[in-house]
Amino acid sequence: MKKIIYPTTINFNPGDEIIYMGVRNCVEKIIGITTPIYWNRHPSISPGNQGFDNSFSPSRDKDFLPSYMVFSGSPSWYGSGVWDLNQWLLDTGTRCSFVGIGTSELNPKVDKSAKRVMNELADVILCRDAHTADIISKFVDDKSKIHVLPCPSIMSSKSPFERTSKKIIGLNYQGNDMKWQETGVNLDDCFKELVAELRNKNYDVRIFAHFMQDLVEAEKVFGRSEPIYFSSKPTDLQDWFEEVDVMVGPRLHGCLGCMATGGVGLLSHTDISVRRQGALDVMKVLLGSSSFAGDILKVISDIDVATESKKIITYREEVFHMYKEILLNLDEWISTSEKVQKHPTSTPKDISNLIHKIQRVPYGVYRKF
Repeated sequence: MKKIIYPTTINFNPGDEIIYMGVRNCVEKIIGITTPIYWNRHPSISPGNQGFDNSFSPSRDKDFLPSYMVFSGSPSWYGSGVWDLNQWLLDTGTRCSFVGIGTSELNPKVDKSAKRVMNELADVILCRDAHTADIISKFVDDKSKIHVLPCPSIMSSKSPFERTSKKIIGLNYQGNDMKWQETGVNLDDCFKELVAELRNKNYDVRIFAHFMQDLVEAEKVFGRSEPIYFSSKPTDLQDWFEEVDVMVGPRLHGCLGCMATGGVGLLSHTDISVRRQGALDVMKVLLGSSSFAGDILKVISDIDVATESKKIITYREEVFHMYKEILLNLDEWISTSEKVQKHPTSTPKDISNLIHKIQRVPYGVYRKF
């Protein structure tokens, strides 16, 4: 089996892991089962994964060479979170692909090491929004390897199936007291009213929380007796999504994760110009101004689940073929990587010094290196 390192974040933002599941499912559908290895970009671990986490560490695993690397999704494909990883890639000559990457920053400061990796080692760069592709095209010489495709999270389930009824409605609860994850407005009253109205119409309503903080806030809003579907393991969320006919809420990848199973996604309280995400062709969307429970309830009532579910599954297959067409030579790219690789010339002490240097520089300031 090919040994693939997937840089992603583990046990931080479930959306990142839902994207990773989509990327891995896509890769393995093309080249077969792989040995998946994390490079954990969790902010409390990276930069400088020193071996206290069950993923790849350049300083600890200095004698290990993977077959290839696939950057999976958005978090830290540039900047301090992957600087030491990029140095390792450049040192060993290991080739890579970027799949499903994006950024919400209008003018991100992409560091020199990331630019070098994308120019010298990347076989393909697949962005999930045109904004990210435009940014990358400014410093990548070979524009032909930059593509814009829908978010790979639509492929995060291996076994989608058509829904034929509208019985179970999922609500992706999101509080407004979280760093990096706030909604910008308190939606608790809207969510409470929506849940009550749906239950008055005899829908089975299930409330989902992606973050531990959301679980805490959801219990305050709905009461401790309300069962909240939460797990620190996103694969549990994916299993629960299979039971949902329509998923509604402001969490994009909660909606996309459910859609990957064949359910209908209704993204609410959002701004498309800010999200800039893929897979919206078959997603129901309510813009930020439509924050009233009655607006959401009307859209849910009007949804023909059987028709929409069929369209989503068809679209999901179309998305896979878009990726397959571009990644058709992935096996060949991996073989090339295995042939040109060399063990790193940096010593464990060099890597340790690099890590300590990174850790002394405040996040954000570091990016100008």
